[in-house]
Amino acid sequence: MRKGKNLHYAVYNTFKVGTYRENYRLTIDYYSGNAGNDFISHSNAMFSTKDKDNDASESNCAEFFNSGWWFTDCFTDNLNGDLKNSDWGMGVIWAPLMPDLNGSLDWVEMKMRRK
Repeated sequence: MRKGKNLHYAVYNTFKVGTYRENYRLTIDYYSGNAGNDFISHSNAMFSTKDKDNDASESNCAEFFNSGWWFTDCFTDNLNGDLKNSDWGMGVIWAPLMPDLNGSLDWVEMKMRRK
């Protein structure tokens, strides 16, 4: 992740996405890095989209934020946000790096590998 000229990273020892029947439930644990461990709040969340509202909120977070993600109520992080949108909560958000939820990260990359 990059905010300005600073590079940040978050590594999770466990990062598992469930099957279609499990609504792509996310399981993560054992964080290390310098970006903050806010993503842990999404562990056990199901993936939500505009047409498949699986979040814990009364509203449809995916519809409101125009993004599919493992929303909880509604989110603290959203790496599928709009890079060009700086309105509150609409950009690419990693809350520990942007506590007011305004703006967007400049660049994000997610990588996964088998153990």
